[in-house]
Amino acid sequence: MNLAHWRPSLAGVTWFLGLMLLFWAPLPGEQRLPALFLIGLGLWYWVRQGTAGLPGMKQMQGFLLLMAIPALASLPYSVTPLDTLGILVVLAAFYPAGIALLRGFGSRPSQWLVLGIGLTLFLWSLDALYQWTTGASLLGYPLNPDGRVWGPFKDNQRLGFLTGALMSIPLIHLARTRPLAAMALYALFTFVVGLAAARAALVFALLSGIGLFLCLPGLKYRLGLVAGLAGVIGGALVLSPIHTERVLERDYTRYLNQPGLERGEALFLQVDDFLSGRLKIWHTGWNMFADRPLAGVGAGAFDEAYDQYSTRPDDQFTTQGGYPGGVHHAHQMYVSAAAETGLAGLLCLAGILYMLWRWYRSLPPEGRRRALPYGVALMVAAFPINSQHGVYVGWWFSALFFIVCAMLAAGEQGRREGRS
Repeated sequence: MNLAHWRPSLAGVTWFLGLMLLFWAPLPGEQRLPALFLIGLGLWYWVRQGTAGLPGMKQMQGFLLLMAIPALASLPYSVTPLDTLGILVVLAAFYPAGIALLRGFGSRPSQWLVLGIGLTLFLWSLDALYQWTTGASLLGYPLNPDGRVWGPFKDNQRLGFLTGALMSIPLIHLARTRPLAAMALYALFTFVVGLAAARAALVFALLSGIGLFLCLPGLKYRLGLVAGLAGVIGGALVLSPIHTERVLERDYTRYLNQPGLERGEALFLQVDDFLSGRLKIWHTGWNMFADRPLAGVGAGAFDEAYDQYSTRPDDQFTTQGGYPGGVHHAHQMYVSAAAETGLAGLLCLAGILYMLWRWYRSLPPEGRRRALPYGVALMVAAFPINSQHGVYVGWWFSALFFIVCAMLAAGEQGRREGRS
């Protein structure tokens, strides 16, 4: 091979930038940097080659449209119209980015992307373990003072959320041919998620484990997974100081035994304490939905509307409540959709899930096999009985969009190969 005449193909560059939408998330510029390049490439593809016949294009368009409709409907009633308008601009910009992702991911064997995702999560996990053992990550970011690891993400909890939501992609792919390797990776990823000490992320990891459990080829592997998982989670709980405080040392009858409190109020406060204040946030989100049930307070306006709709005098998340930084989102995808975009948002979220389910059902067996790991990741991310970010939170939307486009490209590759 004469390297002097080697030039990277445009499709290969597009594929690489698509992977960077995930890999670059903790690095300077975060997802915005690769997204800008993808938007430019997508515009070039759009002008030069069009989108006719591009596999997965109809579903990608439907996803963005069903995201944009409730945001547009909420714009006239938004508490912060500029924030809502900004979200609509981002959704429009991701249209050419989606074209680039579909072309890039569709141009290379689907297992390449699985490998890229697996290596990304593996490197993040190694960095997190290094941070946990030495006190600083390879990039020099210190361990959080409360003991939780952030790995390469410097000062936020995205490590646990992204690892927990995405781990099923490489794990389910591996489970088919190398079940022991899949189980070992699952143990590593789940241990790191446990050290990251976000309980919602740990729920993601458990749900991903259920997906892996169902895909393992035999009973002995499944029993081994269950036994190993118990040990890994137990170790993470004990070794993480924040988990020890939250789970093992918490007084679960603190409010229930407090004299002078009505039982209903005591139960509310006890559950709220266990959920680290989430119940107050969800209660405020319900107030927004009850006041504006059709279109909500505006996509992206949750934080600005919070003080107006908080009715509890003990709410620490209001401006006067004293909580550092306040609250920026509802900490639950469906509460966020209801509060910010009302019934329109909830119906469009349901429409997205139904549209993707119908597309998946239309695939031949090979297409379903390739799309399944991404479908499981999407179900984990959208699981309703959990605390996760709203769909209009920038970095979380980028992750969901990445999963959707990768799933569409993989499934359509399988459809083409099934025909040949």
